[in-house]
Amino acid sequence: MTYNKSGRINCEIKIKERLEKCWAEWFEGLNFIYKGDGTTTLAGSLPDQAALHSILSLSDKEKIGKVLWKKLMH
Repeated sequence: MTYNKSGRINCEIKIKERLEKCWAEWFEGLNFIYKGDGTTTLAGSLPDQAALHSILSLSDKEKIGKVLWKKLMH
């Protein structure tokens, strides 16, 4: 796991579907990056592991897309 200078966790989460911007408030702190293959990458920093867990749990509970992979940015 990598942390930035302010102690936040850097993360990148790829979602199998195009995630509409109306979900942005649910994923506060993450930027939406739309890829040509129809996927959405959420990238940015989160305050701690609990916040990361919440994001991953939300994506499962709300059935907004299957998380294909999670990668901590270097």
